[in-house]
This record gives sequence, C-alpha cells and structure tokens, in this order.
Amino acid sequence: MTINRRKFESGNFEVKNTDRWNHPVALVLRKNTSLAYRVDELVKCVKLSEEGIRGMLQIFVELGWVIHKQPYWAWNKAVKKQ
Repeated sequence: MTINRRKFESGNFEVKNTDRWNHPVALVLRKNTSLAYRVDELVKCVKLSEEGIRGMLQIFVELGWVIHKQPYWAWNKAVKKQ
C-alpha cells in the first residue's frame, strides 16, 4: 500500500514485524533447532516472500541468531531468549 510523502517523511506509518525475536522466521528456526532449512522451505512454512525471508535471515546472521551454510539456515543454539 502506498503512502503519501508527508507520512513517509514524518515516519507516521505502521511498521510490521518490529519484534524480530517473534518474527515468523525466527519462531520456525528456534522451535526446530535440530533442523536446517533452505529459503524455499521457509517460504512454505511462514508464507512470506522469498525476498522478505532472505532479508530477515541476513539481519539474524548479523545479530548472531542464525548460522548460514549455503544453501541452509539454522538457529544458533548458543542464542538464548532475548
């Protein structure tokens, strides 16, 4: 959905999934720490776009929450509840 420039510049708009710890991708990976997933598998699990999932996975890698070994992604078991 588009917004007008005034709302954009003021930051007066709703942002979804600001709680990264409870993001659908984080929930799937965290609940299944014995598994590693490909992006296409995560798309089916959480029903989000591939681009959105890849972007969130990159953020999780930077936070140290997720480990990536091409083409798989897995929750870093060393990460405890935030």
